[in-house]
Amino acid sequence: MTSDDLVLELAVRLRAKVRAIQPWPASAATRPDQLKPRNTIGFVRRGQSVSVGSTEWWVSVSTQVRTSIAFAANQPSPQYLMDVPVSVAGFGVQFYSRSDGWGVPSDWLKGNEVREGFASLALRPSETFRVASNVASLKVEPSLPDAFLSRLDEFLEIVDLLPTTLRAADRPVLPDAFGGLQVLVDRWALTDDDERTQAVAEADRDALAAMTGAVNPRLGEINRYLDSLAEPFPDGAIALQSLAEAAAEAIGELERRSN
Repeated sequence: MTSDDLVLELAVRLRAKVRAIQPWPASAATRPDQLKPRNTIGFVRRGQSVSVGSTEWWVSVSTQVRTSIAFAANQPSPQYLMDVPVSVAGFGVQFYSRSDGWGVPSDWLKGNEVREGFASLALRPSETFRVASNVASLKVEPSLPDAFLSRLDEFLEIVDLLPTTLRAADRPVLPDAFGGLQVLVDRWALTDDDERTQAVAEADRDALAAMTGAVNPRLGEINRYLDSLAEPFPDGAIALQSLAEAAAEAIGELERRSN
């Protein structure tokens, strides 16, 4: 069963509306899979609003969270993640950035329920589980609907265990010059390309217009700030970079809707 087949069958079973999305205009695509239409559906599962989308290789799941934890499981990325992964259920979990940024609550991973949840989820080598920028996301290989829904429930069980308090110290700290963009960063600064594309595609026109109206006049200033830094970027710079990418995608989305 392909990713598209799975999403379409789930739509029938759950009576969910299917939306076909063209993630990027052809002129802006940087990867071949970005030219492929993607089907997405939204529904409520275990009390959580869930979005499920199909891509060329996997099924993407996302849900909004408010938590002090930011991590990636099975997705090494030295620029954004700490160097040493924590072993959980046979695979590595890496926390984002430094302990003085998003926080490194490694004690959370020591809980029996958390470890049992990851063991039940049983991520395959190509699959990832991420929590960042107030979004929990899962990318898994397509499967039959019942098997997928079972894994979705296991994912949501882990989400339910996330600490729910988002402290000011756990947010990426923006430079003073960009402090006025904090609210937009909290919503739009998604470091995962697919999550950010999906958020832009599902937003209403007014939200996109408000975001681009605030960010676009400052893109030059943001780019000059980023160019002045050496890698690895601090948390605030990563957030600004993601916000700028979201604004660029929002322009394309608004143009697409106008055609």
